[in-house]
Amino acid sequence: MKKGFDTYLVFILTGFVALLLYTSNDASDYIKVSYIITFYLGAKLIQDLGSKVPFANLVLFITAVQYLMSPALDYEYLGKYNPYFYMRIPQEQYFSYVLYAFLALWAGFSIPLSRKFKDIDFINALKKNPKMNAQIGINLIYVGFAANYLSRIITFPTAFNFMVSLLGLMRFIGILFVWLSDHKYRKWILIGVMVEFTIYTMASAILIQLIILSIFLYSYYTLVNKPNKLKIVSLGIISLVLLFFVQSVKKDYRDLIWKKNVQSGNAGIFSDLLVDKIATMNETNFWYTAATVNLRLNQGWVMQLIMLNLPNRKPFLNGAVLEEEIVGILLPRFILIDKVAVQTSDKFEKFVGYRLNGYTIAMGILGDGYGNFGIEGGMIFCFFVGLFFNFCIYLFYRISQKTPSVYLWGIFIFFYLIRAGDDFYIIGNWIIKSSMMLAVVYFMYKSQLVTAYRKFSLRKRPAFAGSQLPLPTTQ
Repeated sequence: MKKGFDTYLVFILTGFVALLLYTSNDASDYIKVSYIITFYLGAKLIQDLGSKVPFANLVLFITAVQYLMSPALDYEYLGKYNPYFYMRIPQEQYFSYVLYAFLALWAGFSIPLSRKFKDIDFINALKKNPKMNAQIGINLIYVGFAANYLSRIITFPTAFNFMVSLLGLMRFIGILFVWLSDHKYRKWILIGVMVEFTIYTMASAILIQLIILSIFLYSYYTLVNKPNKLKIVSLGIISLVLLFFVQSVKKDYRDLIWKKNVQSGNAGIFSDLLVDKIATMNETNFWYTAATVNLRLNQGWVMQLIMLNLPNRKPFLNGAVLEEEIVGILLPRFILIDKVAVQTSDKFEKFVGYRLNGYTIAMGILGDGYGNFGIEGGMIFCFFVGLFFNFCIYLFYRISQKTPSVYLWGIFIFFYLIRAGDDFYIIGNWIIKSSMMLAVVYFMYKSQLVTAYRKFSLRKRPAFAGSQLPLPTTQ
């Protein structure tokens, strides 16, 4: 299908969904609009797959699911099946901030920044250097494996944990390079890395990384192989059903792996839990399971905790927390000794009013805006955060135009961006530090990563570049 036709089809389908909701659903306009926005962004994401790696649309769709659709489902259907973790504030109060803050975030992401390039052009440029792709890819896979498993054997100082995490991710950048190479075992290398990571993920019981990497890698796959939209939709539906059951047993699985310290047969334990869940599923179990799964997606539940505390019990924080975090993003820990730490309970206590023990909960971007600046200020904050991430994506593409090999590092740089439930500090910290580390890698291995791809640059040179003017002759 042509892009123009796809765009019209997305609008037509969204209009049809809106018509159905307004003729057959008695929910409030807030809930209906939440469903419509989420559907539109999901359809837009499907449209984009095959033409680009949709960094921005992934963020917006996942944010809509977490802040709009999941709370709407809780208000309309699922709250009564979850006696403890349901939405406690009136939907009018919740959506009167969240809906408009989301629209502000979307607006910031949507401002055009003169991107005149197609993602497939980067892939085609990289395919012209298959031998170097193979060499770089294999080396990155070695580095990724070494970092990942050394971290299991050796206890690194806390200051190095972030760097080790980044090095571990390099094996996935490596398989993208191998994929675009002429290596005779490239298929088996790709399968081997993904199987190893799946097993490793099952052992650690942290499934979110596998989900994020699968989304990214599938985006690159659709860009090259261009499956038809029906296949993309079918795979999406199958993936959602699978994720539904995976999320439904994840708590039980983690209890077995972490609390009961089960060390062997993790895949078998997981499959047994999954089969048992499917076998015992009936209508009542389905609704309770759906409520549990929805809770894991529902960042709105955290948002309402903030809204219950601020400004009723204590005033808004007037940017004090954000100011500390921005300084923390810009300065390394060896300069700023008391730099704000990520994933602690301190921020939760400031925003919600009580402290967590043994685990942490992120406030999310919309929560950051509300807690720091209130309703109107929070909306403005969300707009500028969206604009900042929009600029980061634009800059990533601009640099890739000059050095096409950078394009394959999108997973590395934007790994936390699509985890929309995370705070601005966590996401911004990751983007800035991963970009700095990537700059160091390119400086150290300039001949392989820069010089080897220079002739494939997508940035147009002036017409006179490299030409020689004729020398004057004497008679």
